Amino acid sequence: MRRAMVSLLSLVLAFSLFAVDADMVTAEMDWSSAEAMLIEDAFSDQSAVGSFKQTKSLATTTRKFTSTGTLQILPGTGMVWYTDKPYASVLVVGRNSLSQSVRGGDFVHLEIANNQIYVSIAQCMDAMFSGDFSTLQRLFKAYCLVSDGAWTLKLIPQDKTVGSFMDYIVMSGKSCLESLLIVEKNGDSVLYEISDLTYRGLTEDELAVYSK
Repeated sequence: MRRAMVSLLSLVLAFSLFAVDADMVTAEMDWSSAEAMLIEDAFSDQSAVGSFKQTKSLATTTRKFTSTGTLQILPGTGMVWYTDKPYASVLVVGRNSLSQSVRGGDFVHLEIANNQIYVSIAQCMDAMFSGDFSTLQRLFKAYCLVSDGAWTLKLIPQDKTVGSFMDYIVMSGKSCLESLLIVEKNGDSVLYEISDLTYRGLTEDELAVYSK
């Protein structure tokens, strides 16, 4: 389960924006503004599947760690990360639990409902990928930059639990979420580049993974 916790923590790190420098996003966003509605329209409360590339950066080295795979999103329930490279693994991030299978092995399951940091991480991930603005507004102060239909949203934690491990988040995209940045207090970071994001119902096999 230690490996699973490491995998979870790697979901809450940071990036160097490939489209817009995060320091340029300085205009505070009114959550009821036209800009906010434009960004919210890029999300859906439907389930979704897509592909991801994760690039992890550590503050202590210039070396980058990259992994690729696919993901599925079930708003209000959780996410599943299917990593193909550098090795096969499946990570199920639920609202109150965490399960992982490595290289085709059995799933190791952990209930973490009483771990406030984990619960906050799960809420953040679910809200960011499903566009749950009510949760984001409760947990973060938002800044945005909109140009030619493309948007960048910078989120600064105002929740003490979230702020204890996270410095800021940067999300960007156009018609859908294309990149996600989360920066930790220690300067470590992970960049998620999302592609082929498709909103659709999940199959029975896809839904069954959440019970692992």
